[in-house]
Amino acid sequence: MRIFLLKRLWPVLLVLYSVGPPAWAGGGPFPLGGRAWGLAGALLTIADGWALWNNAGALGGVRNRQVMAAYDLRFGMKGLQTMAVGYVQPLRKGVFGASVGRFGDELYSENTLGLAYSRAWDNVTLGVKANYMAVAMSEVGVRHCATVELGGMARLLPELTLGFHAVNVTRSRLDQNTGERLPTVLRMGVSYRPVEKIAVNAETEKDILHPASFRAGVEYEAVRNLRLRTGFVSRPQVVTFGVGFSPKRLQLDYAVRTHPVLGLSHHVSIGWLLKGEKKEVRSEK
Repeated sequence: MRIFLLKRLWPVLLVLYSVGPPAWAGGGPFPLGGRAWGLAGALLTIADGWALWNNAGALGGVRNRQVMAAYDLRFGMKGLQTMAVGYVQPLRKGVFGASVGRFGDELYSENTLGLAYSRAWDNVTLGVKANYMAVAMSEVGVRHCATVELGGMARLLPELTLGFHAVNVTRSRLDQNTGERLPTVLRMGVSYRPVEKIAVNAETEKDILHPASFRAGVEYEAVRNLRLRTGFVSRPQVVTFGVGFSPKRLQLDYAVRTHPVLGLSHHVSIGWLLKGEKKEVRSEK
């Protein structure tokens, strides 16, 4: 049975190995939201509801109650699909968020639950998120672990914003018997807005066990409520394209990304602003 399981799992394992850092699965940073994917994951300074997954430190810039849902399908493989939903609630002091997600299928899956809190002070926001993950593998069993991530964002100038994010600062282990740890990843980024309708983002990401990677993305507001995006990642060499449409309280985003060997992947997301301002606070937005 284990030999049969290995034969079924090898395409998934091959894909996870081939994409390399950033960690697309296994507890590493996984961007969510079509906007994030359209910008190739250069997202640390985006203060919208998707910061719940992408950088809890930017969540303090959110001023609306909102719900979000996303679906990601990598390379057309059902075993590499990700689904997630989240809720963000501004408080009297700070912003709270909760998320649930699932990666994989009945053969191999990662199920996550996250709780985040972020608060803003003038031009600085800081945040923390606690995650619980259960990894289930058919005929092998389930592994459980908890991680903590930290993040922040600072506006230095009206057109210049910095962001940082640290994933699994607790160096948590997925398997106590083998000592296998989840990835610990550090990210630093900057956003520059030369004019109102254009934002240029650039970031460096370093898994402590792997070489650093670089990514950059550009967003252009072509017409009111319609944004076009593109970006690239250095390791592996990935190019992304995306479009976003935000009529009234809706936020609809789609992105497609290429891989030099494995082909195309697709990401679609939707957000709904429940109460408050119809548009997000402009931290990088």
